[in-house]
Amino acid sequence: MLKWLAGLFLLLMTLKPAATVSFRFPQGTDQEAVHEMQQAFADAMTMARFVAITTIPCEENFLRYFTPADFLFVQRVFRTIANIPFNQQFEPRTVGQYLQMLDAYGWLNPKFEQLSIAVGDNPDAGPPSYSRYKKCSDGGLAGVMLYDPRRYGRRGLMSLCPQTFETFYSLRDIEQPPAWALDENGNPEEGFSCSNMLDRDTDYMLSPGAILLHELIHWPYLLQDIPGYSTLIRQYPRNDWSTIWDFTGPSPTDGYGPFNAMAVRNLPVSPATGTSQAIQNADNFVWYAVSKYWSWRCGRQFKRSASPEDGELRGFLARDNDVDGVLP
Repeated sequence: MLKWLAGLFLLLMTLKPAATVSFRFPQGTDQEAVHEMQQAFADAMTMARFVAITTIPCEENFLRYFTPADFLFVQRVFRTIANIPFNQQFEPRTVGQYLQMLDAYGWLNPKFEQLSIAVGDNPDAGPPSYSRYKKCSDGGLAGVMLYDPRRYGRRGLMSLCPQTFETFYSLRDIEQPPAWALDENGNPEEGFSCSNMLDRDTDYMLSPGAILLHELIHWPYLLQDIPGYSTLIRQYPRNDWSTIWDFTGPSPTDGYGPFNAMAVRNLPVSPATGTSQAIQNADNFVWYAVSKYWSWRCGRQFKRSASPEDGELRGFLARDNDVDGVLP
């Protein structure tokens, strides 16, 4: 007990000062919607911290979505999001205590001061340029991340679309189903509780927090200080910055969902960077995180996704604003 408390104390002493996140809500937003957004952010931080603390290169979940050579970079992505020093050591057996002791909104990465998260279309983007992009109000999207230093400076302008909150549920509600997620006999409906999440990676594991985590990975300013970032990650045409974006096909057709993310992992290296295709695709990070998180919470190893349909069992494939990263 004293050993892990001492480790936590050292961690808190080395973490950078906390930041404040800017949430943007449409006029008239009720308190429940505000809580759902705040919970999504807390869930994203929980998953990022869990992976940052416990990731190892030889585990099944990691090798499902990344190659062994990707390990150090992937670990540093999650440690950057979680605001944990790259060289910090942890005792894996006490990870639960670490997560409980770290407040969801405490010790955030200082770069989050430049982050704006909106429910629906982000008003900070402004109509002249934002109208050129797909946005929540166009329908069919889970989230949006806009980043353009020429227009917005370092800011990351994120939107979580209403469909995300209508389709997916918080980590707590998935694990401990509320009354509305129970059938007439009081049993959890499919997709709720560890015993009823099927035996493989599916979108029953997704939460609004997972969508938020996906959008964070699209934000170059957050990740650009990772050693080697600009050489490991592809720079897109007409942009002068590298971005972890979304695989565009043709095989697989895109990089969304657990089945396609596995397929991206098995592709030859990127011709643009000579590095793994997996680290170029945001959903590989997300599916590694959610698969690993739920394996821990449920005390069992989930199998590989069986088909692309596993990414839309809830009836909605989580995709975002633009799959090529090219800004007009």
